[in-house]
Amino acid sequence: MRKENEGKKAAVKKQVLQTIDERSMLDGVRHVVLGFSGGPDSMCLFDVLLSLDKDIKIHPVHVNHSIRKGVCDEEQLFCEEYSANRGLECRSFVVDCEGKSMEWGISSEEAGRRLRYEAFGQVVSEIAEAEGMAPSGDSTFDGIVVAIAQNANDQAETVLMRILRGTGVKGLSGIPYTRMDEGGFEVIRPLLDVKREDILAYCEEAGLSPRMDKTNEEPIYKRNQIRLELLPYLALKYNPNIIEALLRLSESARQESKYIDDDSEDVLSKLTVSECMENPRWEITANNNELRTLPEPLCVRAISMLLGRVGLTEDVVYEHIKAIEKLIFGDNPSARVDLPRTFYVRREYDNLIFGYENWEELSLSHSNTNHESGKFESKLKMQKLTVSELDEFLTGLDLGPGDYAAYDEDKLVGIYGVGGSKAMEIRFRKPGDVMRLNVGTKKLQDIMVDAKIPLKERDLATVVAIGNEVLWFLPFDGKNRRWSSEFRIDHDTESVVVFYINKDADNAE
Repeated sequence: MRKENEGKKAAVKKQVLQTIDERSMLDGVRHVVLGFSGGPDSMCLFDVLLSLDKDIKIHPVHVNHSIRKGVCDEEQLFCEEYSANRGLECRSFVVDCEGKSMEWGISSEEAGRRLRYEAFGQVVSEIAEAEGMAPSGDSTFDGIVVAIAQNANDQAETVLMRILRGTGVKGLSGIPYTRMDEGGFEVIRPLLDVKREDILAYCEEAGLSPRMDKTNEEPIYKRNQIRLELLPYLALKYNPNIIEALLRLSESARQESKYIDDDSEDVLSKLTVSECMENPRWEITANNNELRTLPEPLCVRAISMLLGRVGLTEDVVYEHIKAIEKLIFGDNPSARVDLPRTFYVRREYDNLIFGYENWEELSLSHSNTNHESGKFESKLKMQKLTVSELDEFLTGLDLGPGDYAAYDEDKLVGIYGVGGSKAMEIRFRKPGDVMRLNVGTKKLQDIMVDAKIPLKERDLATVVAIGNEVLWFLPFDGKNRRWSSEFRIDHDTESVVVFYINKDADNAE
């Protein structure tokens, strides 16, 4: 076997260098943040990058997903020790992937992906700060890239998976060689032209001993099922070169997609588009009537490019595009489509608005509304008290009518357990939010419609909630506030949880 692999190392390195040069992946780059799992792909890429005759510093980053008890910790230690032996420090991040998956209501795969890119973004920011670098005018970090070790087989699997889900020409292009992440850093994939079998041969010839993730050999995820079951079946029954065929399809679609993109860029430059990029909400507004006049292929591509401008460059499928087209060409002047990772598109009469909501930022910075500026200035705070302390506490606060909400803590515990109050969050409203009122449970959306709250103000409504259950609803204009009736204080109440509008928020910690 070793003899058969002789020369593979040189061939793989040559191919990786060719990909890097053809795609200008490292032009002007001084720092490479490397996603390092310790598996064959990342070990191979690590080794190739270290051998480059370039003045580039490599920053290995390992994310411990805490999914496989003991194994994940061993992988982390392996990556740290291997990096140290190569004279580099490996930055490790320990995350609760399954917990975040449940909290965010997404698959563990998507949660892991999100957590990895958050870790990469943090390291990019730290490098930039240490070097005295700042994002350039287009909010990108020049001179720093994040390298991901996805290979040609990953590309073929992605194309086939998108075919099964239903996709267009752009989706058939597969994984991009380079892309700009919404975090402001460029992502490169130098191994996309190298097959998995050649990577394994490289590792053997180079004397590398990568960690092998046993879950990759279990058909527990859709991608694994495609890799382990569908592709081998297609190769056996229909086309032994199915991987190469899918890669050719991907490259052909990429070229056609670029041709359409060029036309679309010209069309997009003539559309009336305005941007509002203020954290924690980013929005781009296009003229819906102008979009209606475009031929369907250009309209679809314009949609895709506008989504890209707000940061959604992946995970958009056929159903999403058709739903957005329905917004454009439909008769409903006020409708919304929710997209992956808190992106959305909504229509307001003659405007089509593409946006992104950073819920993590919202939870951290959310506060009550100032009517004139439309900004949030006085923050909401929470306090736990006994009933006997409540009146004295409220008397000491400069509160106006409706500026606080008090709930029976024992009733909260009865439904949500002792950790219920810890799950409370202050945030903007989300789809699916409900409130328990005297007349029964009601959707927050219906409450806002009944209160005749303007559509453009509904997404700015503040709520105190546990999951999707709203305890206190504070509209943007400060009027029509609502309180949950389920946890109200009565003569049996002993302890309370109070939310109130902190009048001295500017001085609060």
